[in-house]
Amino acid sequence: MNGWIKLHRRLLDHKLWTAPRRFSMAEAWIDLLLRAAHAEQTIVRDYGSMVIKRGQILTSQVALAKRWGWHRESVSKFLRFLNTDSMADTQTSKATESGYTLITLCNYEQYQGPGNSEEQADTSIRTDNRADIRPTSDRHPNGTYKKEKKEKKSTPANGLPPGFAVWWDEYPKKVGKIQAVREWEKLDPDEALQAKMLEALRGQKRTVKAMAEHDQQHTLDPERWIKYGRWEDEVAVPSNGGSQYPAL
Repeated sequence: MNGWIKLHRRLLDHKLWTAPRRFSMAEAWIDLLLRAAHAEQTIVRDYGSMVIKRGQILTSQVALAKRWGWHRESVSKFLRFLNTDSMADTQTSKATESGYTLITLCNYEQYQGPGNSEEQADTSIRTDNRADIRPTSDRHPNGTYKKEKKEKKSTPANGLPPGFAVWWDEYPKKVGKIQAVREWEKLDPDEALQAKMLEALRGQKRTVKAMAEHDQQHTLDPERWIKYGRWEDEVAVPSNGGSQYPAL
């Protein structure tokens, strides 16, 4: 099916859109499209200001979870899906007081730019369905994009992906190693993310170790820990002796 329709941002205030419900993935994507900045703007925050470019949304995973009626893990997984499918790029700050999630929608300028006709859009879709809105510094003068060369990672002698063996040795539940390797390869973490994952795991282990009632039945399988991005979880030991704790 070809052709375009106009979708006004006033839909965000319509009773059909604001009705309490759990958003579908399609509704969540449309919600991001409608809320993206249509012009560059400066947002003043508690600890400074940020420039939000056209096609970007400044938010947080907690705010999106509340807005969409989702669990925070579902939001994190959905954003990773958008990244993997070249639909969006996500930058997350985990600062305690000023954390944020900045979402950059790929293709925004291509489809939302002025003067787009159905004929132009159809041609654009056929020729480049994965164009993005990376900063001008990343483009050639003629408007095309640089092709980024991804360095080929060497596989260790043990046949495991880089960084996995160290993380696996730390994880307290040794089940489903093959599945965990597959999730690790999908994630393909760089050295910085590997270090972050290892640090988070060690912090979670220290937390649950301090709780006598915690045992392995509460510990996620390694595959699920990777799949659901559990290194992003906050670690906090309850001071009142309650039973709440961050599951691994």
